[in-house]
Parts: sequence; C-alpha cells; structure tokens
Amino acid sequence: MAVNIDIVALVIPIRAIDKVYPGGFSAYFAENKSLNKLLFMHDDYLVRIGAMDIQIIYAESTTWKRLGLLAPIFETDHIRYRDYCIVSNWQEVRRGCDWLQIDEKKCTVSWIGDPSIE
Repeated sequence: MAVNIDIVALVIPIRAIDKVYPGGFSAYFAENKSLNKLLFMHDDYLVRIGAMDIQIIYAESTTWKRLGLLAPIFETDHIRYRDYCIVSNWQEVRRGCDWLQIDEKKCTVSWIGDPSIE
C-alpha cells in the first residue's frame, strides 16, 4: 500500500519507530491516532507525517533525532537518508531514499526495502 505525501512529509519506517519510541509503534500510534488523517497516515511499513510548512517537518525530524533516529548524511551532491526521509510533492527525490518508491504523479510513497537501521 502507498501513503500519500502532502506539500512536504516526514516518512519513517515503523521498524525504526519500534527501535526508538518508548513502547514502539503501538504506543506512538495510540498517542497520535486522534490526529487528522491528512496529517498522520500509516500502512504496514511506513508512517507519514505531513505538513504544508517545511519548518514543521524539520522540527518533527529534530524530535525523532533526539529519540535516536539517525540523521541524514549530507554528501557532496545529495542527501543520504537513513532512518527517515523528507519528501515533497514539488521536489524529486533522486537519491538518498532508496528504501522508498516515490510515485510523483500520484504523490505517494511506498516501502520497497529495509533501511539500514543501525
């Protein structure tokens, strides 16, 4: 199943949430299930937190980094995402998020493999 992306979205594998969030994904979901479905979506593999403002997504990613998710690595010509990915519907993700399949026409992302969760 694919999850929709908004203007900008933070996408986190459930496996990564299980490693760092107290109580894992089930606790995270219980605490956030009241959020609007347009802001918070998930399938069997991914959680998507959407926003219209990139600053909100940066703040959310900072929270996740404090919990223990690995930050992206900024390389010479691209970003290599590890435990989460920031995607948008206006900017093609060419490299760095190889565990996601991005359908730019439908504005969706799908899980295609295990990210390296160290």
